[in-house]
Amino acid sequence: MAESKFCPLPWFNITTDVNGSVRPCCRFAQPGEQVDHKMPWLQDGTIKSLWNGPEMRGLRRAFINGEQPAGCNWCWKEEENNVESYRQKYIERYNSDYSDIDFTIDSSASPRIFDLKLTNVCNLKCRMCGPTASSSILKEEKTYKYFTSHDKKEHEYWLSNKILGTSNEKDFMEWLPQITQIDFTGGEPLVSPENKQLIKLISETEYAKNIRIQITTNGTHYNTALVEQLKKFKEIHIDASIDDIGPRIEYARHGTKWDNIDKNLKRYNSVDEITFNVWATVNNYNIWYLDELINYCDENGIFIALGALDQPRELSIQYLPEHLKDAIREKYKEMPHLTNRLQPIINFLDASDDNCIQDFLKTTWEYDEIRKESFKDVFPEWREMIYYG
Repeated sequence: MAESKFCPLPWFNITTDVNGSVRPCCRFAQPGEQVDHKMPWLQDGTIKSLWNGPEMRGLRRAFINGEQPAGCNWCWKEEENNVESYRQKYIERYNSDYSDIDFTIDSSASPRIFDLKLTNVCNLKCRMCGPTASSSILKEEKTYKYFTSHDKKEHEYWLSNKILGTSNEKDFMEWLPQITQIDFTGGEPLVSPENKQLIKLISETEYAKNIRIQITTNGTHYNTALVEQLKKFKEIHIDASIDDIGPRIEYARHGTKWDNIDKNLKRYNSVDEITFNVWATVNNYNIWYLDELINYCDENGIFIALGALDQPRELSIQYLPEHLKDAIREKYKEMPHLTNRLQPIINFLDASDDNCIQDFLKTTWEYDEIRKESFKDVFPEWREMIYYG
């Protein structure tokens, strides 16, 4: 399965987004970029009706027929550049979740793994994020950009429940005995009320002991009561989206206080029942300082995983000009102890020949103006390399 281009995720995995879009996984193309296989929306029907609706069945048939759907281009691009893709990771690590599924038919009894992005409630304004995933960014954009009255209803939906108190709650609870994993992302799942209510509800059932919980958090909150609820589940995995340290993360993830993050990372890492990792999204802000972040994690006994940002284009390292890519390669070439860990990131530099550096600088300047921040002051070495290297 891994050596072919077949992906099993559409048979057992479902991803819901804040805006209501439904996808087979979080790496599948967003609605505006879907070409050959357009996915459904929660607004179109119940989650059960969509699971075996025409869109999902059509995608499954494409894989059965040996096709490579365009919506999966993120994985195809990674695999072409010798980077382990999301598809390959699932095939390697989670085959027990789908060993009894018939992949020769285009229907599936129920999802086994849920990736839930329920609301956009979030306390940060990260530079690589947008209003759909952050209520704080939405509020900022309303202040500085024009929104029509039609948008108001859509924005209210982003904040609303997607499971609890809706027609989807009954379907979800019926599927609960078959569920093996639930991923909570956001927004910020440890701030959003529905996420916390759903975790509490499931923790009180007999099925919690069979379910892995995966939470992706910005690390700004540590909830003792929630941690105790999580201990009732089969496994607890918490990934902190931490891309840098000190003033640089406070700049890239506006609203963050590094001292608070540092304290919370160590608290999560000290809980025996939690498998705790740092997940760093490598982008145009932190690419020059990855060694410092890795050293911090190593010194504190925290496992760190690196993943390259694909969108938005202006923040993705694959769209840097060639002279900067060469400088990055040269810098990390002089750090042989990091060679193996950084090689997938270095490989991703070759994913595109396009140059979006002007868009990166324009976006950076615009946010600096709005947020009264200074890229020049926070990233002096990297800025010098961009302008004069």
